[in-house]
Amino acid sequence: MIDVHCHCLPGLDDGPADLKTALELCIALVADGVTTVAATPHQLGRYERLNSAASVRRAVDSLQLELNRLAIPLTVYPGADVRIHERLARMLSADEVMTLADGKRWLLLEMPGELFIDITGLLKQLQSQGVSVVLSHPERYPWVRRRLPQVVAWRKEAGIKVQITAASLLGDFGPDIADLAWQIASADAVDLVAGDTHSVEGLRRPRMTDARHLVCNRLGEEVADDWFERTPRMLLGL
Repeated sequence: MIDVHCHCLPGLDDGPADLKTALELCIALVADGVTTVAATPHQLGRYERLNSAASVRRAVDSLQLELNRLAIPLTVYPGADVRIHERLARMLSADEVMTLADGKRWLLLEMPGELFIDITGLLKQLQSQGVSVVLSHPERYPWVRRRLPQVVAWRKEAGIKVQITAASLLGDFGPDIADLAWQIASADAVDLVAGDTHSVEGLRRPRMTDARHLVCNRLGEEVADDWFERTPRMLLGL
C-alpha cells in the first residue's frame, strides 16, 4: 500500500520526537503493509514559520539514508499537511509550502474542524498554477455533515481528491466520525485512504491493513485497490 499522509519525520511536528522513534514508526508502517509513504509534516496554522520546504526536503533525505542503511524497505517522499491560509497560492508560488512528492501537482489541504470555509476561489487560484487539492480527512470536520453536497461539488467541478483516514473507517475516532466517513463513501466522494499516522501506539498508529480489509469486505477489492494503491500512486507521480 501507498500512504500519502504520514507524520514520520523526526522533530518537526507532533509526530516522532527523534530519529529513533521515527525509525520505529517506519518499521511499524512496513509491518502494516506500507511500502511507500509521503512524509507530510504540518505546515502553516500553528506551525506557521516552521517546517520550511527546504527543511522538509532535508529531513526526508536524511530519513531515507537511514532507512537504506538499516535495510528498512520503505520509500519516503516529501510532502506536507498544509493548513488553509489566505496567502496559500502565493506561498506555493514562493516555494514556502510543499506539494505531494514535491511534484507541484497535488497539495494536501487541512481545513478547520468547526468552521466552514468556501475554498472555491482558492481552488481556482491553485488550478491556475497547475495544482489541485487533496482534501485531508473531511470526516473529522463536523461541518461536513451539514455540507457534504459542497464537498461532492468541489470534487466534481474542481477536481479535488478526497482522503479519508484509515482509523476513521475502523471507528477508532468514535462512531460519529466512522458514520460520516462511510456517508462520504456512500456519496461516492472518497478517492483514497491514508494513515495520518503519528506514532507506533494509540489512535495515530498504523491501521492501513485493517482498513483495507474492511473496505474489501464492504465495497470489494477493486475499490480497495483504488483507495490504497492506484490513486495514491497517481498522486505521487509513480
